[in-house]
Amino acid sequence: MGIIGLGNRGPSHLDTFRYIEGVEITALCDVEPERAVAARKRLDGTQHNPRVYSGSPEAWRELCHQENLDLVVITTPYPMHATMAVYAMEQGKTRGE
Repeated sequence: MGIIGLGNRGPSHLDTFRYIEGVEITALCDVEPERAVAARKRLDGTQHNPRVYSGSPEAWRELCHQENLDLVVITTPYPMHATMAVYAMEQGKTRGE
């Protein structure tokens, strides 16, 4: 799974998903590089080794093309949700298996 948006809500979702058996966090994204790097560091010492996407307002689109990703959690500001969700679904990121 991947998480887009690591500001207010994203880190708490990250902390929840990291402990769920069978979940592998493979991607993290935030437009602010320091947020993405901080989230990645929260996973140090775990089995999770996500790729980090950041530095561009369109970095989330790159995340949606990652092969080993089944599910995307979107925790960005609400006006961005629909565009991101539709794009993620178009890339097949709709469900975990």
